[in-house]
Amino acid sequence: MPNLLPKNERIARKIAGASRRLVDAKPTASGVAAGRKALAEMNPSALTRRVRGGLSSAGAATRDKRAISPKEQIAAVSLALNQVVDNVSYADLSAHLQRKFASAGLRGGPKHWRAPEGASGFYDASIPDAVKMLGEDGVREFLDGKNASHIKSVSNWCELARIDSNILWEDRVANYERGAADMSAFEQLNVRLDNGFDSFRLAAVKIVPRAVFYAIVIEASVSIVENGIYVYRGNKNVSAALRDTSLNVAKSAVVGALAGGVVSGAVALGAAPMIVTAAPALGVIGGCLLVYSAAGRIHTAATSPLDDPARRWRDDASDDALLAPLDESLELLNALKSELARSVPTDGREQLKQL
Repeated sequence: MPNLLPKNERIARKIAGASRRLVDAKPTASGVAAGRKALAEMNPSALTRRVRGGLSSAGAATRDKRAISPKEQIAAVSLALNQVVDNVSYADLSAHLQRKFASAGLRGGPKHWRAPEGASGFYDASIPDAVKMLGEDGVREFLDGKNASHIKSVSNWCELARIDSNILWEDRVANYERGAADMSAFEQLNVRLDNGFDSFRLAAVKIVPRAVFYAIVIEASVSIVENGIYVYRGNKNVSAALRDTSLNVAKSAVVGALAGGVVSGAVALGAAPMIVTAAPALGVIGGCLLVYSAAGRIHTAATSPLDDPARRWRDDASDDALLAPLDESLELLNALKSELARSVPTDGREQLKQL
């Protein structure tokens, strides 16, 4: 029987190949050995259990578990801040806003208003740095619906009318309701908290959407190239690459929003002057971090070990769909069992079991 062993060797390899296709893994010596054992024992159900047990691990091996890179998030936030920072001084304000600061909290006509120097000082003292950082639009939005309220009422302390530290920007309804009474300590605290929250809200509205936008653009551009290389080298199939790219972009958007929110909080708590100082360099910092991170990821993908090129065209599917070909092959195995039982001489069956 000169061709008996080679023929059964080919059968064993076909079984191992079917198992390899089902679990989406490279053919190995252990896989061939498993095929030999299944053929020798003529037990298709054992092969079915083996394949089912390997499905989840094989599927997990193709998924991209890469963590979100801090460098890319820092780049996104840096680029967002570079777009947002538009620090505005009193001299840069429109004439309408300048008049508002000149007349705030004072009674009488223009002759009783503050001089330009006094109005500029009141602007610097009463507007949070986080708001000034956002430009004239930020200042206008911050003042919307607010009046300049005196801590110690002008009705009782007229000499304090022009003292900047005696004035807070307060919701006009609360100001009207208090009338000529002095602000209580609780009311002062409430006004300061409201203004702090408004500073955070205005900063977040400007920063977070831009941070998310840059995070999406950065991750999408890098991930498409990265996963495209993995597909080309046979490390992933097309559907896995699309899935990983989508997941990476979604995760980056979420992390970008969180990072933007954290930075907005830091701005509202007093980091605005530092950010304004660093603003000219933020764009350069963000660009350098982006290039560094993208180059590292693309280099890793380009130097990954070559895998099965045909794998790139195979789509992931559910366990049942993957097992459908195996169910069909069970009939073939049963047929092979009958065929071998008839065709193999008695003295050659011991050799067959050794396979």
